[in-house]
Amino acid sequence: MVNINRSANFDFGKPVTERQAVNDTRGLLSELLAKAIDRGALDKELTGVDKQALLVQLDSYGGLDKLHRFRGTERSGYSDLPGGYARAGTRVAPLDLKALVDHNFCGAVLGFEEIFDQRAPMFQPVGGMDRIALALYEQVAPAVTTNCPVQQLRRTASGVILHVGDAASPRQVDVDFVVCTLPVSMLTRLDSDFSAERKAVAARTPMAPSTKVAFEARHFWEEDDHIYGSFAWTQAENEAVWYP
Repeated sequence: MVNINRSANFDFGKPVTERQAVNDTRGLLSELLAKAIDRGALDKELTGVDKQALLVQLDSYGGLDKLHRFRGTERSGYSDLPGGYARAGTRVAPLDLKALVDHNFCGAVLGFEEIFDQRAPMFQPVGGMDRIALALYEQVAPAVTTNCPVQQLRRTASGVILHVGDAASPRQVDVDFVVCTLPVSMLTRLDSDFSAERKAVAARTPMAPSTKVAFEARHFWEEDDHIYGSFAWTQAENEAVWYP
């Protein structure tokens, strides 16, 4: 599963590729740090030799010019692709600092791939992620009851009483204990005898309303934009669009 793809798109007011969002952010922030060094703002932290060494690194890291300015970089992509000896291509116009701030490119979105359990390629079981749950289910299938929603939960001195099944005529089940894995948004709707304090905490725990929408179309993201996997971040309510 492709989890991170520099060709995927970001849409925070102006659609740009992840490639440009990442590399223009690096360039603009590198230029800002270079200006701070040139103006003596880091004299307490760095010696003269260290300042020059860091400027050299910033030039390379951010794609800066000889005056430590960011004027765009081929790392951010091309509006007209290069090809052959006589076709140098045309770089995309670099973002400015205001676009960086307004579009929130340097926020959580660019940090997504740095999360410890996220990688550019992610393995998934053949047949889909639910094969993990199904493999566990196969080991305990005789003891599992499905299509049996819990209507009510009550604690007793020795265990728990559950009312399960059809809401109009639920049946009672007495058990020693319950391991509840319901999302908080569903837990708040369950008829339970949790303490008022626990119910209050559950009620104010943020859970974003969500849905998944699938549609069928020609593979325009591959055929037109050469995007093979990953997903797009947006500032709209949909938040993300997955590319198969």
